[in-house]
Amino acid sequence: MHMIAFALVVRRGVSINISAGSVARVIEGVDRVMVLTGARASCAAGIPDFRSPGDMYASLRPELLTASESQKHLMREDPVYVADKKMFLASQFQYREIRRPFILGTQ
Repeated sequence: MHMIAFALVVRRGVSINISAGSVARVIEGVDRVMVLTGARASCAAGIPDFRSPGDMYASLRPELLTASESQKHLMREDPVYVADKKMFLASQFQYREIRRPFILGTQ
């Protein structure tokens, strides 16, 4: 199996152009390719992020979620709590409820 590690780090405000042909030459003959991107690539592809106007956090309504009163209070105080790792590991309901339109492809 052939593998190649290729890292390209682009900082905010920096623009670069890489042709598809350049990428093809780099990965030619490689068995597996993995691409990790940030929110900019996701948003450009139509996948909503968490922090833009009208995003998940701005539209969060904790009172409508399957959560304990203490969890709802925490989400009202800090909407980011809905994606908190501890809360997600305890129960995925809240996160899945707010992401339901995206998961179903209706957003």
